[in-house]
Amino acid sequence: MTDKVQNNPEPDAASALRPTWGLILAVFDVLEKHGYRRGDDQHIGRAIGLLGDLARIYAGEQEQPGGPPAALRTPPPLTAAQRDTLGQALADALIYRERKGYVKCPDCDVSPTSLCAGHGADFDRIERYTGLARDLGIEVTA
Repeated sequence: MTDKVQNNPEPDAASALRPTWGLILAVFDVLEKHGYRRGDDQHIGRAIGLLGDLARIYAGEQEQPGGPPAALRTPPPLTAAQRDTLGQALADALIYRERKGYVKCPDCDVSPTSLCAGHGADFDRIERYTGLARDLGIEVTA
């Protein structure tokens, strides 16, 4: 039983963990060896679906059989305290990146844009942090 759950790299709902046919057949083989006998096609189909659930639950990607994978669940809303903490964390990150971004280095001096890749990435992060705060409706005071 060396087959593993395959992870499709696509970032959509189809990328949820899925068992391979090798895993499915190996589990059915173990069941038969323990005295369980094959049912009709309808029950085999349900068993295959439950094996997918089992694999995702085992991997921490799903909470219960028939439930949505973790990647598709809507997270609970943030509490006021969580929003304040996230706002402060974003403010701290912005201060750190702004200070770091304005310090020139030898690579910045030779760059045609006067900004090296590392410092450019700092400004990209600043944009992502402020965008996240805006999307979540969190006021960031630095």
